[in-house]
Amino acid sequence: MQPDRLPRGCCGLADLLLARADGGEEGLAAAARLLAYEAAPRRPPPPPPRPAPVETPAAPATTPSSPVSPASLMPAPVWRVVARDPRKPREPSDDTTRKRYTGGDTLADTVPPARDLRRWSALMPALRGAFTERVDRHALDADRIVRDIGRGRMVRRLPRRQRLRWGRGIQIIVDRSQRLIPFQDDQDRMVQRLATLFPRHAVETALVFDGADGPILIGPDGDYRDYCLPEPGWLVAVLSDLGCLAVSPAPIIARWETLGRRLIAAGCRPVALMPCPTSRWRVGLDSWTKLPWEGRWGTGSIPPAECEARSRRLLRLLSLAIRVEPGLLRDIRLLLGAGADAGTEVDAWTSDALVGRSRVAGTFNTERANPLRREAAATETPALFGAVVACIQKWRAGLAPEVWYEELLNLPEDRLDALPQSIRDRDLPAARQYVKDLERTLDRPPGWDAWYLRVSTRASSDYHAQSDPDLRVAQNRLHWRATRGQTTIEVPPDFDPIDIPSDLSPITVPLRHRGDRIVAEPGGTGSPLATVLTRNGLVQVREDGEASDRTAAFWASGAPPSWATDWGSDAVGPWVTVSVEGTDGPVTQRLRWIPPGRFLMGSPEDEPGRFHDEGPQHEVTLETGFWLFDTPCTQALWQAVMGENPSDFKSPDRPVETVRWHDVQTFLQRINERAPGLDLTLPSEAQWEYACRAGEGPSPDLDAVAWYDTNSEGQTHPVGQKQPNAWGLHDMLGNVWEWCADHWHGTYKGAPADGSSWQDAEADTGADRVVRGGSWDNGARGVRAAYRFRVHPVVRFNGLGFRCSRVPVSPASGGAEPAEPASLRPAERPEGATPDSGGSLLRLREDARQAACPVPSARSFIVRTDCERLTVQSLERPPWAEAMGRDRFGLWVRIALEAAEGPPVTQRMRWIPPGRFMMGSPEDEPGRYDDEGPQHEVTLQQGFWLFDTPCTQALWQAVMGENPSKFKSPDRPVEKVSWNDAQTFLQRINDRIPGLGLTLPSEARWEYACRAGAGPPPDLGAVAWYDRNSGRETHPVGQKQANAWGLHDMLGNVWEWCADPWHETYDGAPADGTSWQDAGAGAYRVVRGGSWDDGARDVRAACRYGYHPNDRYVSLGFRCSRVQP
Repeated sequence: MQPDRLPRGCCGLADLLLARADGGEEGLAAAARLLAYEAAPRRPPPPPPRPAPVETPAAPATTPSSPVSPASLMPAPVWRVVARDPRKPREPSDDTTRKRYTGGDTLADTVPPARDLRRWSALMPALRGAFTERVDRHALDADRIVRDIGRGRMVRRLPRRQRLRWGRGIQIIVDRSQRLIPFQDDQDRMVQRLATLFPRHAVETALVFDGADGPILIGPDGDYRDYCLPEPGWLVAVLSDLGCLAVSPAPIIARWETLGRRLIAAGCRPVALMPCPTSRWRVGLDSWTKLPWEGRWGTGSIPPAECEARSRRLLRLLSLAIRVEPGLLRDIRLLLGAGADAGTEVDAWTSDALVGRSRVAGTFNTERANPLRREAAATETPALFGAVVACIQKWRAGLAPEVWYEELLNLPEDRLDALPQSIRDRDLPAARQYVKDLERTLDRPPGWDAWYLRVSTRASSDYHAQSDPDLRVAQNRLHWRATRGQTTIEVPPDFDPIDIPSDLSPITVPLRHRGDRIVAEPGGTGSPLATVLTRNGLVQVREDGEASDRTAAFWASGAPPSWATDWGSDAVGPWVTVSVEGTDGPVTQRLRWIPPGRFLMGSPEDEPGRFHDEGPQHEVTLETGFWLFDTPCTQALWQAVMGENPSDFKSPDRPVETVRWHDVQTFLQRINERAPGLDLTLPSEAQWEYACRAGEGPSPDLDAVAWYDTNSEGQTHPVGQKQPNAWGLHDMLGNVWEWCADHWHGTYKGAPADGSSWQDAEADTGADRVVRGGSWDNGARGVRAAYRFRVHPVVRFNGLGFRCSRVPVSPASGGAEPAEPASLRPAERPEGATPDSGGSLLRLREDARQAACPVPSARSFIVRTDCERLTVQSLERPPWAEAMGRDRFGLWVRIALEAAEGPPVTQRMRWIPPGRFMMGSPEDEPGRYDDEGPQHEVTLQQGFWLFDTPCTQALWQAVMGENPSKFKSPDRPVEKVSWNDAQTFLQRINDRIPGLGLTLPSEARWEYACRAGAGPPPDLGAVAWYDRNSGRETHPVGQKQANAWGLHDMLGNVWEWCADPWHETYDGAPADGTSWQDAGAGAYRVVRGGSWDDGARDVRAACRYGYHPNDRYVSLGFRCSRVQP
């Protein structure tokens, strides 16, 4: 391994050896990339001693292998503190003025009864038809005898009247599979009701469990017995889906069919009461008479995609609850009407979104629940949202109220108006007051901390974003108390250390960057990042969500494209807007990010309403995401771009229609000229269908998402009024047809598999083009994701519009890709990938001397305490810098200038982070001068770059072409330069290196950098050349020890010019560290640091002096600074 030229800080070759010992060659390669090493070719072994000459066949030449394959090096992250803002302690609220809610909630005392799959009175006629048999009675059938004789038939056997009979007995087999837990109450009630139809001695009950080979009989005493077939003539009623709803149904169906045949052979009648609609019955169960328990016969089969879509919607609604009882599952499912059935209950119950499933209840997987909650809040109607919450309230009867309170506080505040009035007026205030009281009381119940930690950990972002400030503070303090004893914890999104009171004196906590961790500890190894003040010992590290830093975190390139006017992310993903100036002001259009993925394009052969040109169904993989208008192009946007409006149904917010394909091409050309880099196109047919499906099946309620012939009233409607799909796209179905880029093809045979536009090179400009989505004038069959149609490019009608897409081809074209994982995945919204979090909290009180947390993955993060807030950003090498790196002192850059002869002259600059310090000297400091006071606090909210040494004679010579110094040597500091000479130098070097922007440091910045957060050096001779060790001359720079920020010769060697005019005292000095400019060009200027000719009294950080700007002395030099960026 060969290190590059950048300093390593605390990491080196030893770390690579440890990585190889732990992780082999793969671990070695990973560590090498992280530490910015690259592989060197392995040296071939030395040749062995030459043997005696022997003729052998020629062997092929081999190439030595390398332990680490050559690859592009991962750039080591470089962080710098760019802003430091003080924070005022939160004013304690007056408990006596608070208004406490003293009313109660509306929870009932008794649990409601579960609702039947089907009422007994409605089910009984169906049972009679399926479960009974006809048998002869003793009485003769006189009517039949007369009828037969009248027709001249020979009566060989006198017929008897018949009656319906349930059977000689009944054996009830109850399927207790885990997937059927939602129906266990139904099964128990059905067992009781069926048993009443037979004598007690003629009733048997058996159970079937997951994985069992067959049923198990239950004896009279409740004991389990081996199964045996009932007597001939018995009815065998199975309460089961017979495996139809199982994930792997084939082996289960085979076992049930085998049992059915045995029962028939034994003279029994096997009948199954099925808790799933007939549309989900499977083949292979011919021996069973099947009856739908819920009474829904249906026609055809339900595609798996639709089953998944129904289950997902039900899960969205259920996610508003913390625990899901089977009865609650039933109630919420019934709210969806025809959009869900009993099978949907099983699909939702067996989803991996639910964990800990039992007959009592199931609970949600936290990572799945929070994205589902956001979807429910964003997509469901207020009426349904309120009805779901009312159902949850009903099922909280008899439970501890904390469960209900937690569910209420997890609801988004912008949807609370949808709740029933009684819940808003009583339950919500009760929930809020409970949390506040729990925080204030000293007599908390045992185990409260573990309970509240579970509540806080699984909570949604809405739980921690309450508008009531007292409630938010109470939540933060409870979370803090519940995690005592841990040095590093994950905190909620709205956690703020300022909410934790402390009457202790502030302490300074040094933060260091060590590998992929931020470490807080006194001393220690790693690259210094910052120091922070804290009273309560809490340091929060989290991604920066503020608007100014949202840019770097949102865009993959770190910068927005020029055409973007706004951007962000919400419950359904990233979005960006573009604005076009119209005659009545700007017109804004939102685009949604469609992530890369794969899907099945077209329709299966058994899809109802399918057309032949929708096949063959085939997999398409889109390796690149793209932006897509979230609505069809509006008339307002068309008018702003084209200056006219061809639509029949005119309104600015309706989709533009009556536009030809060629008209759309003109629109695209003009809008792209108006917004350089926008590069809009029409979507390919594959992109359109992929975006329309959004990883889900057909909508269970077409009216909710589309304007079509049943609800459109014969016209278009304003865009965005219908529910969006899972990716936030409105009106993908209905309203207007939408042009696509592709030529028309009668089938998908030969279609591209990468989602690109299918363009025929031999087709002329008049070839038919594809349109998708249907319109206000189409029936439901034409308003499907798979439906497609052909239109000539010069045809226009009032149901034909379009929407635009943009593929971020490359950074050169504007990039414009959001910072999301680019790995290939099936088309679905990411769930739980980035859980809501307030980052990490480091504890440095309570005897904890060290704490560490991962470096946030964003390009900007904040460090926050109860005293101050730091903004930290990653940094790429500036264009004016020749190199950049980080070492044990912190961040550095290097500039280079060509010299008249010899190699380039280089100068290193150190990053000085923002912070605060006491400027000047206290009155009791030994050797103090009066002009060093009054001592006062200065806060530098911006960091800056500073030469790590005084300007050398080599650098001065390269810039100015001459050398005025007395003690000549290229590596010594330049001296005998006036303040005005330094200004000329600055002008020339800035001209030589565009963007460099060097200045002299302000007096405050100089002293802040000199002190570097520490007191006077204990050994002045180790850090400074002054009268006792200088030999009456300057010395090469950088020979003495650097201070804590890597700066050499801040004391001694030469005095250093500052930007400020001279002032006798600090009365009226700026408190922000800027230069104190209030004098004319000839005013004396400040010099700092002392020189080789001065005694120890003048070689102090606080000592200051003034010279005329034309003065030149052999002890007078300077160093340069650059205020960020």
